[in-house]
Amino acid sequence: MIEGFIGRLGNAYWMIRSIYNIKGKSLALPRYIYVGNNVITLKEADESISIARKLYPESIQFSECFGRSVPLIERDSFSELLDPRNGPKCGINMISSLAAELIDRFRNELGIDSIGVTGGLLVGKPTSDIDLVIYGESNCRRAYEAFSENEVLERYTFDQTIELLLKRRQSPITFELVEKEMKKRLQGKYKGVDVYIRLVPVDPDKPPSCNRSVMKLGEFVSLVEITDADRSFLYPCEYTALDLRLDRKLKLYSDRGRYCELLEEGDIAAVRGELELTREEGGKKIAIYLWRNEHYLIPVRQNMRGVPRKI
Repeated sequence: MIEGFIGRLGNAYWMIRSIYNIKGKSLALPRYIYVGNNVITLKEADESISIARKLYPESIQFSECFGRSVPLIERDSFSELLDPRNGPKCGINMISSLAAELIDRFRNELGIDSIGVTGGLLVGKPTSDIDLVIYGESNCRRAYEAFSENEVLERYTFDQTIELLLKRRQSPITFELVEKEMKKRLQGKYKGVDVYIRLVPVDPDKPPSCNRSVMKLGEFVSLVEITDADRSFLYPCEYTALDLRLDRKLKLYSDRGRYCELLEEGDIAAVRGELELTREEGGKKIAIYLWRNEHYLIPVRQNMRGVPRKI
C-alpha cells in the first residue's frame, strides 16, 4: 500500500502519499470527500492534513520519518482499498477506454505489468484526464527510456503549458520554467486527453520500512546548481545540488509531480523549500523538501545566475 493506492475511510477517499511502511501504517491524505451528491476535491497537502485532523484526529501522529505530524492509517482501517493495477473502479467511458489502451501499450510493447490508473479514474469519479502509475525501479527506467525514444505522449505547446501552470496556481511563472515544462516526457496529450504518469521505483507489495529521522530547520531560499539529476523522473523526485550562496552540497526532493523532470545536471535554479536535517544510514544530510504551494524550484538561465524572467 504505497503511492497511487486509494482507500475509503468514512465519506472520503484517501490517497496514499508515501513509499514507506511506517510500522504497519501508511501516510494517507483525504482527497475526495463526498457530501451528498457532490464531491469536494482537496488538492493541497496542508488543506488535506487540516481536514484529516478534523475528521479523524486519532490518525494524526508525529512521525520521525517525515519530521512532522501527519495522518498515519493502518490498511485494515479502510473499508475499501483500491489498487491501481486493478484498473478503474467502475464504468466504461472515453477516458477510461483511453487509459486501458495506454496501459495495454505499455504491457505489450515494454513488457510492464506493474502499471495502473490512480486519481479520480480509480475511484470512478468523473474526470477529464488520466493519471497513470508504474511500479518498480527497472520498470520505471525502462519506461522512461522508451519515452525518450518514442513520442508516446504529445508534448504540451507553449499556450497549453501556460494553462497548465495557471491551473496548478504555480508562481512565479517564467520563460525558463515554461521551456522546461514543454520538454517533459511524463505529461502531455494522448488523443487529445491530458495524461500524467508517475514512476514509483518500489514494489507496492513490499514497501520498505522508513529508517530515516527528519528534523525540520525552517524555510530555505537560495540559488543552486544541479550536480546530479539521475532520479529526477522518479517518485519522490530527487536532485543533488550545490548551494551557490553557501557553497554546500544538499539534496532537493519532492513528492509533487510538478518538480519531476524539471532540471538537468548543470542547471541553475532558484529554490524555496523546507530545510531539513536527515539522519539515516550513512550519516547526516541537509535536504530541501518542496511540498507547500508557496514553495518553488524555478530554472534560470545559466549565464545570468540571477532572478528568472517573469512572463
